[in-house]
Amino acid sequence: MFPEKLSIKRLQSSSFEVSQEEIENLKNFFIVLRKLDHQISRISPFELYESLWAILGIISRSYQLMLCCIDQVVAKNMNGFYIAARGLVETLCSIIWVNENPERLINLVQFRGLKIGRIMNVGYKKCSELKDIYFYLSNIVHCGRGSHLLGFRPTEEIPEKGVFGPFILDFSNDFAKGMVDLMVNIGSKINRELHELISHGENVVRKGKLMVQIKTKKQDDE
Repeated sequence: MFPEKLSIKRLQSSSFEVSQEEIENLKNFFIVLRKLDHQISRISPFELYESLWAILGIISRSYQLMLCCIDQVVAKNMNGFYIAARGLVETLCSIIWVNENPERLINLVQFRGLKIGRIMNVGYKKCSELKDIYFYLSNIVHCGRGSHLLGFRPTEEIPEKGVFGPFILDFSNDFAKGMVDLMVNIGSKINRELHELISHGENVVRKGKLMVQIKTKKQDDE
């Protein structure tokens, strides 16, 4: 069973009420990523250019961060969720930034650092709601008032340890629903932007330096 199927199964079995529609949307996010991987990898199966590395890296990053988001909701880990969700928004903005100028793609895997502010601003220009979402997530990710979360200890622990504790993981069903809605929203936009990226043509995966070239047995025989 694929990791995403296990994560979604755990979410369905959790105490949270997640609609079947949202479950199907999450499943579809991963289905699209796997199809894109297959479609893109077939273009250049034995030669890894910087641009191909970048596209597959975006898919990998999107896949892993979405898995993390789902698992953190199931674990009721608020800080963990916000960190992963913020990474998803940054990933989305990076694809929008590349789609504005596909020549930028190879910059995502080169040594010189990128200015995340410029990337985010391009994302905000296309999807204005991302600015408020990113600000909201950052309030928890950064070490500020909102990120120092405490919970109520079980009654039997209160006399010894006090009412509030750092190891209490919990949030409401409504809060979980908001998290799932956010995942579905960002996930659908990532899939859309990835489709736009590959619509630029097959040459988009053959730009930049050739990083790895693998010879097949047939080539060796020739």
